[in-house]
Amino acid sequence: MVAPGRRTVGWRQVIAHGATLAVNLGGTVRAPHTTLGDDQRSLVGALLLRSLREQMESSCAGWYDAGRHMRVFVDEMTEVLSGGGNAEVFRWCRTQGRAFGVEMTCGTQFPENLDPSLFSLLMDFDTRCTFVMRSVASSTQAGQALGVDPSVVSSLGEHMLLVRTVDADWNTLPPMVVRTPWFDNGEPA
Repeated sequence: MVAPGRRTVGWRQVIAHGATLAVNLGGTVRAPHTTLGDDQRSLVGALLLRSLREQMESSCAGWYDAGRHMRVFVDEMTEVLSGGGNAEVFRWCRTQGRAFGVEMTCGTQFPENLDPSLFSLLMDFDTRCTFVMRSVASSTQAGQALGVDPSVVSSLGEHMLLVRTVDADWNTLPPMVVRTPWFDNGEPA
């Protein structure tokens, strides 16, 4: 998995140096992933997330009080949580991670595939948003979580985002629709 001679670093070094790191376990349009199958990718993802959590607990105690943080982005929750192996890790990040400076940004295209207790934790974030979801199951679940009719979710336009967040005093604001920039201007990937 690592090319001979290629330098490797562990989570401890990444955290200590405040590095920005993206771990992409899936393929891209430009570089399809042909090395790992779905089962292997899930296993590697589970091991990486679990070891990251253990290192955060070991290295980041007191970060919140010190004003330090580490942002963890999870692009597709259903893949990270597949097989249930990382449910406990996600629960820890969501319920205890703040004391360790953990700030999470999570997403899923398939909310109906998440365990109800994990979906509830996901919907407990102060800011929740969704792009268009055309399936009835997805738009219903997202609509209920954001306090709007599912037809609002299923009829969002291209690059439109439905957002529910809080103000500076932690009061919940009404849902709003915002237009997001088309970052690639429609160019092929």
